[in-house]
Amino acid sequence: MAKEQIQWASPAPLWLHAAGLNDLGARRSIVRQPVILRFAADTFMDDFVELLENDPARLPDLVANPETWRGPIRAPEPIKPAPLFARTMSRLGLNAGATFEW
Repeated sequence: MAKEQIQWASPAPLWLHAAGLNDLGARRSIVRQPVILRFAADTFMDDFVELLENDPARLPDLVANPETWRGPIRAPEPIKPAPLFARTMSRLGLNAGATFEW
């Protein structure tokens, strides 16, 4: 009996950069590489959930980059709540710009 093999993968909003690469090895390494997200407040879990519900495409903007403490860092823009129908459509995987192949 074969054992199940579980593999970690980065969140789907971070796959866009990897999808544009021709090198399969580089693509796999990006998809399997964990990232650290940068939030500027103690409410980071609430902010994270709100981001995923309203605008998951902004997730790559919050990937932490090397920084210096020699000057203030610009805080990310606040998340604008999406309409309820847009969140439902997003959760269902329905996108107005999506193309379907038959």
